[in-house]
Amino acid sequence: PETEELVDIITKDNPQPDLKVLDVCTGSGCIAVALAKFMNFPEVTAIDISDRAIAVAKENAALQKVKVDFQTADALDLGAALTAKYDIIISNPPYVMDKEKSAMEANVLDHEPAIALFVPDSDPLKFYKAIADYAADALTEGGRLYFELNPLTADSLKDWMQQSGWNDVCLLPDLHAKTRFMIARK
Repeated sequence: PETEELVDIITKDNPQPDLKVLDVCTGSGCIAVALAKFMNFPEVTAIDISDRAIAVAKENAALQKVKVDFQTADALDLGAALTAKYDIIISNPPYVMDKEKSAMEANVLDHEPAIALFVPDSDPLKFYKAIADYAADALTEGGRLYFELNPLTADSLKDWMQQSGWNDVCLLPDLHAKTRFMIARK
């Protein structure tokens, strides 16, 4: 449900047509497919490190009859893979710390690959930092970066983003009042 909320935030924030959108760590493609379907004629690119995830995402896009450019790429090394400029970059990267595994629901652990969920306790912001560093150059002027995030690391991510020169860094709650989203402007 949180990812659905993120898509709603993005579509409401961006009613203008013909935006270039990048979804990093797309997984099943739910964000990219939803944005391609509900935004006003966007150009959507979605990347994931897993070829298997990209295959599933392509199937989901075909089922919804939307066009998304899916590519295999590593979120920790995007500069080598992508050279375009984007108006919007979104990511729901791995953010569950290893120490949180024991609190995870069995249905999540049984069906989601660990690579899509977990980050080391010693470096829980590694994906966010890599994506934000890439986005600083890849976003158009005034472009926006959207993250779904772990409430436990939200404040430290916000501090890091502000120290790294991002503007209008804003944390937003989900429907359960947990800090779950971040928006920042280039």
